[in-house]
Amino acid sequence: MTGLSIEDIKANLDSMMWNLHQEFGDRLIAVVVYGSYARGSAKPKSDVDLLVVRGLPRDWDTIHRLEDRWTFKGRQFGKRFQVMFVSPEDVEDSVEYTAPLMLEIYNAHKVIFDQNGFFRNCIIRMEHLIKERGIRMKRQGVWEVPESVIPS
Repeated sequence: MTGLSIEDIKANLDSMMWNLHQEFGDRLIAVVVYGSYARGSAKPKSDVDLLVVRGLPRDWDTIHRLEDRWTFKGRQFGKRFQVMFVSPEDVEDSVEYTAPLMLEIYNAHKVIFDQNGFFRNCIIRMEHLIKERGIRMKRQGVWEVPESVIPS
């Protein structure tokens, strides 16, 4: 038996996207589902991992309050959403460092919204860096990163 996928939560995502657009308008840069729903292996009680890219203040308290509010708000759409807000600069830095979370997002993601191809370009860059640095996925969630790549 296969798990649930994005198609199974389309109505939930449509509602969430409508609300994100209402609140952030043109400041919304990208929205990406990652994790089990993107892989098609979600279970009925799985949460929906959502990466929201937009301009953000450099105040972590404000960002965490925003994430908490949208995670809570997501419940009204019939699913449990785990919402992570990041700035475009944070995504670009994570790509350049081939950060563990970015490796997982690279491996299993579905782009829901992508203003001007920002996220697509980040994924293309990530693919290039993975090959260039000799990074390999050993199994789901486990990546082999050469020591020469790990920042000191």
